[in-house]
Amino acid sequence: MQIRLTTDYAMRMINYLAEKKTVVPASEMAENMNIPREYAQLIGRKLKKAGYVDITLGAFGGLSLIKKPEEITIYEIVLLMERSIKLSRCLDDEKQCNRNAASYCPLHTYFNRLQDIMEKDLKSVTFAEFL
Repeated sequence: MQIRLTTDYAMRMINYLAEKKTVVPASEMAENMNIPREYAQLIGRKLKKAGYVDITLGAFGGLSLIKKPEEITIYEIVLLMERSIKLSRCLDDEKQCNRNAASYCPLHTYFNRLQDIMEKDLKSVTFAEFL
């Protein structure tokens, strides 16, 4: 699985806000994190809608974290930003198996085990660990 650039940007934005611990202008974050400003604003709105950040308008406005870094896991942000975090289509929907073999396929079993390990790890890491 390779996360999309949007997810990478969202994680960098959360981490930057956690480091700053204050309202950060979108232009500052975009410049320091090398994210196109319009893209940072789009991601910021998605993070706001999901309850992770607040957006303050005006001359001294910007983005700030609503939740504490230790309350935000990597899993939550990846899940929010990605269409799917499954390693294989058959894990998303067993009907995707063109052999109808998900119940006995050794590869399905392997991918399922690997998926569980990955998700468990993503859920165990918070943004506080990067500070």
